[in-house]
Amino acid sequence: MSFCYDVKSEICSKKLGKHCCEHAELLGMLMYAHHFGADGCTFQTEHREVCERFERLCRHCLKCEPKVELLRGSLLTAELDADICAKVVDRYACDRSIPAQAVDKECCAASFVRGAFLCCGTLVDPNKYYHLELVCEQRTAANWLYALLVSLGFTPKMSERDGVSVVYFKDSEQIEDLLTFVGAANSSLEVMNIKVYKDVRNRVNRKANFEDANYFKTYTASNRQCQAIERLIQAGALSGLSNELQLAARARMERPDATLAELADDCGCSRSGLNHRLQKLIDLSEQL
Repeated sequence: MSFCYDVKSEICSKKLGKHCCEHAELLGMLMYAHHFGADGCTFQTEHREVCERFERLCRHCLKCEPKVELLRGSLLTAELDADICAKVVDRYACDRSIPAQAVDKECCAASFVRGAFLCCGTLVDPNKYYHLELVCEQRTAANWLYALLVSLGFTPKMSERDGVSVVYFKDSEQIEDLLTFVGAANSSLEVMNIKVYKDVRNRVNRKANFEDANYFKTYTASNRQCQAIERLIQAGALSGLSNELQLAARARMERPDATLAELADDCGCSRSGLNHRLQKLIDLSEQL
């Protein structure tokens, strides 16, 4: 199963809230369903536990039993009759805005967003990248949800894709906070753990890349120095140089893999001093 599937399973494992929160969660599911209006409701999901939670909420809040069918594969659809939906729309004015009763208390606001997420939310596996989105069939409904999330302290973004509106998050901390807000605290901790692991892995990779780059740089420089010293030896020119240059040449030839700092210790001079001597050897070899 996907990470998003597990998140929704965690949410569905929680008991239904207070009566006001039950209504708020159901309204979130209804308003962001595949279709909802005075003419009826079509709620679709591939998650059986989400469908069962929708059924329970309908029984508790609307005293009705939605008609559930398996359309294809794992896609479930739950339908509500027009007369029931018309009463809901009329009572809560769902066609004009998010019902005030659904968001006037923080617990109810969390329940409403929870219902919307269960209905139209998706979440990419955080091992890949951070992306949570709520796909809304209508732009107006997306605007309402966006405004609600902003009022709750979140910073979502909006876009249009394939004729639908998308309210989304790409910031890992915002995703963590939203998951906690809707009741998926364990999933939020999992996102945090994955982020820590990725940060550590990236630091290790950066360090390894840095060390590889330094090793390559050292190897390239050492190889050039050794070739220069070989030319001086073959030309019989090394023995006529100063003791300092001969000492530097001998140290490099004996330890071709050593860093400048290590060779400087062997020669009893500074790193910059040794580098100057080795560069002098290269210059002299190029004059031959």
